[in-house]
Amino acid sequence: MIAMNFKISLILCFLILFPTFNTAQSSDSILAKIGSEKITIEEFKNRFELMPHLNYPTKNIDSLKELFLYSLVAEKLWYSEAVKKEIDTSAIIGNSINALKNLIIKDEVFRNEVESKVTFSAFDLAKGMNRINKNLYVKVVASKDSNEIRIIYNLVHEGKNFDSLLISRNEFKYQSKPIKMSLGSIDDENAEDIVFNLGINEISPILYFKNQWYIFKLIGYEADSTIALNTDETKNKVKTIITDRRRREVGGRFIDNILGGKSINANGNILNHFNEKLLTVLETKLQNRKDSLSNPELNEFDYYLLMKAIEHKKLNAVLFNVDSYSYTLTDFIYYLIYQKINIDIRKPDEVKGILQAALKDFIESSVIVQFGKMKNYDSHPSVQRYLKSWITFYYSESMMQSIADSVKKSSADINYNLSKDDKLERKKIQVNIAEILTKNISVAEKILDEIQNGNDFNEIAGRYNERENTRKNNGIWGYFVADYAGGIGEIAVKLNIGEVYGPIKTNEGYSFIKLLDKRVLPDSLLKKDDENKEFEKMKYSYDKLNEILNKKTSKLFEKYNPEINTELLKSLEVSSLNSFTYRLIGFGCKIAAFPITIPLYEWKKGIKKNINVP
Repeated sequence: MIAMNFKISLILCFLILFPTFNTAQSSDSILAKIGSEKITIEEFKNRFELMPHLNYPTKNIDSLKELFLYSLVAEKLWYSEAVKKEIDTSAIIGNSINALKNLIIKDEVFRNEVESKVTFSAFDLAKGMNRINKNLYVKVVASKDSNEIRIIYNLVHEGKNFDSLLISRNEFKYQSKPIKMSLGSIDDENAEDIVFNLGINEISPILYFKNQWYIFKLIGYEADSTIALNTDETKNKVKTIITDRRRREVGGRFIDNILGGKSINANGNILNHFNEKLLTVLETKLQNRKDSLSNPELNEFDYYLLMKAIEHKKLNAVLFNVDSYSYTLTDFIYYLIYQKINIDIRKPDEVKGILQAALKDFIESSVIVQFGKMKNYDSHPSVQRYLKSWITFYYSESMMQSIADSVKKSSADINYNLSKDDKLERKKIQVNIAEILTKNISVAEKILDEIQNGNDFNEIAGRYNERENTRKNNGIWGYFVADYAGGIGEIAVKLNIGEVYGPIKTNEGYSFIKLLDKRVLPDSLLKKDDENKEFEKMKYSYDKLNEILNKKTSKLFEKYNPEINTELLKSLEVSSLNSFTYRLIGFGCKIAAFPITIPLYEWKKGIKKNINVP
């Protein structure tokens, strides 16, 4: 058995998203109603403004709002059908929803038990304002051994030179120059007070924080000329620093309180078995790694493959108990997925330590969630509303994915289409695209975030692209005739060079494309037989799936007869400066603020009746 000793250092982060609404429009006003489901102004604005939409054929804000709403309506229609048919969403969906629910409960605990109890005084603010433009330069001796730090401290006070003692220690290699410190650099407020009050060349008493003992020596200080005092910006910066530190203090006391007196033992045999299986997966992935640019970390898909390699009995074995609650290896694996624990396939020696640290955090997280359930925080409307948006997304995606999985095409079909298309009039536009293909939605979220942040598309493709024949070229396809690539070609032709479109739903997963170039060539230079058949597969995957999903959505519209308030939509003011937004969860972790909205709007062309209800 592995005994877990809890002395916890927390990273506490928290974000509240405050949408703004026109006073004439209530946040809960209904834009669309689909059976018992509805799309409110609040949900529309959150999904529209706080997540990127790179994948719509118009930049006109009114047209974009309309197409985006149709895509949200499609999501609700597929969800309604999934519920009506009582589909088996698979263990993956069920466990994903449960893991997400636990994160939201943790966040609600943080709001009520930590955030609401964070306070600071006018004196605290004044002290912070006095220090905000002051940079200290220090040298530091640090040790986890209290006896060692006392010996060093006594030597200094007996006349030994502090710098000479530091030179002989490991921490000196990080201090070729004095360490720069400013307000908030030290987590412990009392320790910061002592250091800021030191005189030049003065030695601090022994200080303890973050599970280590420290001795500081002040070398010098200077004023930061870039910070203007007595401005609202500076005052808000000081408030943020103080608030973040108080959150850590209050949160730490809260964790100590709910964990106090608990003796928790983990099943070491199960953890060791998981470690062995994980090392096997790491070794296989490392051997199959195509190049040094591809992403070296385990992803969600790798964990799913790992679970398939572990016996069902061991997956459901109890890993540890807390009070009357039992937690299995499966619970722990989904925690690893949602916490996005980084495991580098190039560093197998670090795996055991990473797993033990993650298990310790998982136990802590589980106790917080138990506390939240005891307080009925899981029943709070804000928790239920936020969770429902993700459940709707997961169920609709599960239904659509079952369609995507059925889209297959044989080599004979491809050859037939190549022959048939040769009889068509040749088009002259060739395009060159770079593509990033991924099989799972969580990686798609990472890609979308990096694109939105302006990261290099080719570099992102080198790490995440899963299409075998373009991995070595950073996702670059080379020139092909746009007309022969169906919907993909149509999208590429409409893009400006350098523009990105995605995610595109295909039977292979989620695809992002960037137009690198387009050119017009004479017919005599175009040879259809030379076109890569991979484009035909890509064309079929997109066109066939897009056709099936839109036809099915049209039928679902007729079945559920949604009501859409287009007049309210027209009057709704939204920002066109959308971005990928994370929701930072209290006690650490972050998730996408809202689900990605997969573009699905062409179905409205197949609706005969007026779909707009003013």
